[in-house]
Amino acid sequence: MTTPDLLVIGAQKAGTSWLHETLSQHPKIWVPPFKELHFFDHKFIMANRKWTHGHVEKGVKEALARHLKSGIPDPAYVLYLEAIRRRPMFNRDWYRAVFSRCPSNFIGMDVTPEYCSVPAEGILFMRAFLPDTKYVYVIRDPVTRAVSQIKMNALRRKRALVSIGDWVSLADEPVILERGNYSHYVPSWDQHIPTEKLLYVPFSRIKTDPLAVLRSIERHVGLKSASYRRIDRPVHAGPQQDVPMAVRDHLERMLRPQSEFLVKRFGSEFACET
Repeated sequence: MTTPDLLVIGAQKAGTSWLHETLSQHPKIWVPPFKELHFFDHKFIMANRKWTHGHVEKGVKEALARHLKSGIPDPAYVLYLEAIRRRPMFNRDWYRAVFSRCPSNFIGMDVTPEYCSVPAEGILFMRAFLPDTKYVYVIRDPVTRAVSQIKMNALRRKRALVSIGDWVSLADEPVILERGNYSHYVPSWDQHIPTEKLLYVPFSRIKTDPLAVLRSIERHVGLKSASYRRIDRPVHAGPQQDVPMAVRDHLERMLRPQSEFLVKRFGSEFACET
């Protein structure tokens, strides 16, 4: 059994689905049957345990449906999927079993944006458990990231964003700041993960120069350059809805410390590309 060589750790609503789908095209990258394994955040973020089992079970169910639809079932693969769904989940043997089908000469990749929010003890656990693994952390502008998350949360809860009050009630939920709390989490990653193992990517570069982003990740993990299809196609684009100016002003005031931190930590050029 093996473990991943690359973790894409976030942030949420910062292009991780695009990275998952695009990097999985690389001939030497192997991905699990579904995105977001939630192994580390399940262990270190207590609140996530309310839904992580359900996420895995849903992912396995969808992967099995795709497999059965594709042609003659592979009994070994079906047993592999059933083993992932079997409890206990989220222990070391379970995580290794997920990557057991990754060939030894491939880069195994786990893309789970909640990982960027694990506490320092979780990062230390990751470093000890995955001593040779590389990390990618996509940084998105705090306000636009929050807007995207608000729209996603409203869609999932089937709530209409009609009035300014609708927007503000969702914007003020603690999870909005938590998922984009760069000033809290980035220093912890900087402190506990060696610089050469942690690659920060500004989100807007995915739109302006997606191939350069892919090449930087290939170099980061020691892979040869590959060809990718449709790299300019967005993945899981959120609903197109104008944000009231009052709401944007509210978010800019609330998230100003995050924006200032990004400039201080990464420089103004990097911050302008987030």
